[in-house]
Amino acid sequence: KSTNAGSLNSNPASVTWQALIDDQPTLAVGAIALQPGNSNVILVGTGETNSSSDSYYGLGILRSSDGGATWTQITGQGQTPDQSFLGVGFSKIAFSTSNPDLVVAATAGDNGLYVGLEEDGNSTARGLYFSADGGLTWNRVILSDGAVPASATAVIYDASQGTGGTFYAFIRRHGLYSSTDGQHFTRLTT
Repeated sequence: KSTNAGSLNSNPASVTWQALIDDQPTLAVGAIALQPGNSNVILVGTGETNSSSDSYYGLGILRSSDGGATWTQITGQGQTPDQSFLGVGFSKIAFSTSNPDLVVAATAGDNGLYVGLEEDGNSTARGLYFSADGGLTWNRVILSDGAVPASATAVIYDASQGTGGTFYAFIRRHGLYSSTDGQHFTRLTT
């Protein structure tokens, strides 16, 4: 974290950085998102989804509500064992700007070191998840076409689409999906 790396600082050599997660269970990071309007809430999706032989698996989401001073590790969706985040990586995390408590995370497999449910080629842990409480709890997204869970490689939020904005997500080998509520995604035909 840097507090002096803004555009007013014209000297890159004077920028200072502070480590935030060196004491956490993993240093492998695939995605970072700050809650709109409250930069104290930070979500760090662990794991690397780079499809490389040296990518490291994830151990869930690290969530901070105090600007990175302290962290909580979120390892999955409630107590359901097959919805554990252990072993998958986070490729992207996107907050809604019209409802800053709504956030969608894209999870994917890696080709590196496997652990947990991601070892199974038929893993149901990969895919899209949403949170309606700023990343404290997570639920699996529903795909309108009943697609088998697969790696979600991207998710973005476009505030200019629809009355309350639209999420777009790409699911490997399935295509591009959209959602206005962050919970139900429909595959786009074009």
